[in-house]
Amino acid sequence: IWLGGSLADRFGARGRRYYALIPAVAFVATIPFYVGAVTSGSLAVAFVLFLVPTALGLVWLGPVLSAIQHVVPPHMRATASAVFLFINNLIGIGVGTAALGALSDALVVRHGTDSLRYAILYGTSFFVIAATLFLLSARRLERDWE
Repeated sequence: IWLGGSLADRFGARGRRYYALIPAVAFVATIPFYVGAVTSGSLAVAFVLFLVPTALGLVWLGPVLSAIQHVVPPHMRATASAVFLFINNLIGIGVGTAALGALSDALVVRHGTDSLRYAILYGTSFFVIAATLFLLSARRLERDWE
């Protein structure tokens, strides 16, 4: 989280779009590590490979929280942060975990004991979706910045 915020602040001096581009790059970079970890036959290799996307998967939070504070007027900042964190936790952590488990259960017929492995692999598609949305928002961020 700290690294993402620091990078966004450093590159953000060149243009506010970096507050969206840095998370986009981090999300895309997580994919090969997830694929490698999930498909690895070695627990030690999987453990090491899972460390990288776990860290990269948090890079987005610092820049996004900063951007939220800058795209709303000062009197709305506390509310904007509260709404963001509520939605992020409710959907991302609450629904996301249950959806991944449900997908794993649905894949048991096709993949047997490897169903969780494939559910995680399919779940990496959300990193592509998130990166795409960040890239689209990067174009507007400069003019929306307060």
